[in-house]
Amino acid sequence: MALGNALGTTGWLGDVLAARNGYVWCVMPRGQGVLVYDTNETPGDTQDDDWRILTSDPAKGGLPSDDIYCLEEDLDGEIWIGTAAGPCVIYLPSVVFDSGYENPVASQILIQQDGNYQLLLETEVIASICIDGGNRKWIGTQNSGAYLLSPDGIDQVAHFTSSNSPLLSNQVTDIALNHRNGEVLIGTQRGLMGWRGDASNFAEEIGALRVYPNPVEADFEGWVTVEGLAYNSTVHITTLSGRAVATMQSEGGRAVWDTRDFTGALVPYGVYMVFATDATGASAGVTKLAVTR
Repeated sequence: MALGNALGTTGWLGDVLAARNGYVWCVMPRGQGVLVYDTNETPGDTQDDDWRILTSDPAKGGLPSDDIYCLEEDLDGEIWIGTAAGPCVIYLPSVVFDSGYENPVASQILIQQDGNYQLLLETEVIASICIDGGNRKWIGTQNSGAYLLSPDGIDQVAHFTSSNSPLLSNQVTDIALNHRNGEVLIGTQRGLMGWRGDASNFAEEIGALRVYPNPVEADFEGWVTVEGLAYNSTVHITTLSGRAVATMQSEGGRAVWDTRDFTGALVPYGVYMVFATDATGASAGVTKLAVTR
């Protein structure tokens, strides 16, 4: 089945996303929806290929809008789609080609705000979606800046605008991440803003732990950073005698600590152990941190 049959003589392709399950997702500009293409794991043989076009028609995907701006696959294999009427998610990409699946394959996210329920960013044009090392979603809009959302999209972690941050314009054109150091680059109509996030890579195993600053000087008032972690690791801070003083979860390959204990007090002078384990317990790491205040 040739791809030309899907596009016809007037079809266009925009951004292309090659998903981990082998499907190819394509933005079709000019209000034509999303093309999903399956090579059936034989890209050299087009005879067994299949394709679907998803639109706002509930029988053909149920997208919030036929105007599509961006596509992204998250760490769970879910497909996030930015439209002219907010984002939507395809939680089970495989059902796109299931002819017996009767429900819309795309879902919008219902959130609670000021005691009322509403659809996430349903009045916004979503220009860019980017996934960080903690599987959180960076959403760039055409009118109201950039949002950092929790992995499921329900909770807002941060909202950057030209009035509350160095963002040069609320019209965001693109967002990109440097997964090695966690830096987020937000492109706007008037220029670029960089922000150092707390989620770096997608590592599956813990490597050599790095802690900085080390030592923590008396006048230090920031956050201590632990790097070399796996996605969703747990970090424990203890005294040399083994008494636990703090616990935190990593966002991607990095975790941060405000040097306070479970009671909220700054930890005193001393040497502390930093223990880390991944989500499955398959890998671990340990290092030391000195506090000199």
